[in-house]
Amino acid sequence: EDWSLVRPALAECLRAFQPFGVTLAELGTFAGDPHVLWLKPEDGGCFSRIRDALAERLPDCFPPMLWEYVPHVTIGGFDLQEALSEARRLIESEWRPLRFTVSELVYVVALDDGTYDVADRLALGRAGVLVT
Repeated sequence: EDWSLVRPALAECLRAFQPFGVTLAELGTFAGDPHVLWLKPEDGGCFSRIRDALAERLPDCFPPMLWEYVPHVTIGGFDLQEALSEARRLIESEWRPLRFTVSELVYVVALDDGTYDVADRLALGRAGVLVT
């Protein structure tokens, strides 16, 4: 609801960050309900620096976290530890590192059916703001 109010400050903050490379090579897990299997981005700390800069610029949009911020790409959630372990074994046996460049951040909105919709895109660097 407040996107139009915070978007200009977020866009200006992101202009200070140039596009950067990411490699997804290592799997990780979060224990909980559900157990989560994820990929760790090797990014030289860029995602954390961006998050820190955004939180400093707009602290009301970043409430205190119960756990440490861990940049990750979620693969899936599992009710049982055994299912998580089996998925991890299967993916580790087939996975090859994936490399790409991050040039924008995407604002998504959760839909009632559990999926997400892209609401907006913000470019990194001085190239300006991408318009959807």
